[in-house]
Amino acid sequence: MKIRLLACGFLVLLTVAVACGGDDDDPNGDETPTGSPTATAGTASPALSTHTSTPTPTPQTYVVQAGDTLFAIAERFGVTVEALIAANNIDDPESLQIGQELIIPNPGSTPGTTATPEPTGSQSPGPTDPPTGEVTLLQLVDKQHALPSDYVPPDLAGIPGANLVPGQGGLQLRSGARDALLSMLSAASADGQDIRVSSAYRSYATQQSTFQYWVDQLGYDEAVRVSAMPGHSEHQLGTTVDLASAEVSWALTEGFGNTQAGQWLMNHAYEYGFALSYPEGKEHITGYAYEPWHWRYIGEDAAAGWYNSGLTLNQYLAN
Repeated sequence: MKIRLLACGFLVLLTVAVACGGDDDDPNGDETPTGSPTATAGTASPALSTHTSTPTPTPQTYVVQAGDTLFAIAERFGVTVEALIAANNIDDPESLQIGQELIIPNPGSTPGTTATPEPTGSQSPGPTDPPTGEVTLLQLVDKQHALPSDYVPPDLAGIPGANLVPGQGGLQLRSGARDALLSMLSAASADGQDIRVSSAYRSYATQQSTFQYWVDQLGYDEAVRVSAMPGHSEHQLGTTVDLASAEVSWALTEGFGNTQAGQWLMNHAYEYGFALSYPEGKEHITGYAYEPWHWRYIGEDAAAGWYNSGLTLNQYLAN
């Protein structure tokens, strides 16, 4: 079982060290928390909270609490991050302060009147209409765009055991993504980097269990930062891998990004068609904390376009 540590990519005053489910880590196979939930319990937002403050007139206001991010606040009220930024003249999304009052433009819900329900693992955080046509290599999958619950990639192929982290087995990717991955890992090996796969294709049902695990471990508010709800995981596409190296004891940890292997991927993965889904400091855009291990295959041409665009992957695929 692998251990991982997640440092918040988008901080609101407090830095919360948590066990990182990534956007979709599997608690049953390769990851367990390394952070100390006990030590940080006083700083994280509770999974359930019922406020009793008197509702304010439209436009509504909200007082920033410990652990809040613009993305989480926007999600809670059913508005966009962009609308929050515009309504409050925010120049730096990372400058929120505890106690700061935010104007909520046209809120879709009223805080302080009902408790946030504990998710069952099947709820979705936003619009979730699945694609009506074929699921493509460039399919946008994020907190607002879901895959059908019955979607299974059509051409899954096994990843050789020699390319897996110690103790792993039976991992699969779509055949094209698998072939590109093996070429990339071979090139990395030629450059002296031993990079291996910790996680690959994950079904809707597996992701449902994974997300619920992190809710149970961390509470809902933190779980949605580090793990994807079922249907919203890029791993279900069968084109996404979590990679690790011996430099970090094969763990999925933020420190991987600073290793020679992690830097090699940053500089070369796009040449083989892979893009980093959740870069550092972009949580307010991606909705997820920094994951230097999470790479998605989108093809060489698209990956080169993404690499040169300066956009996050979800921004690039939405264009």
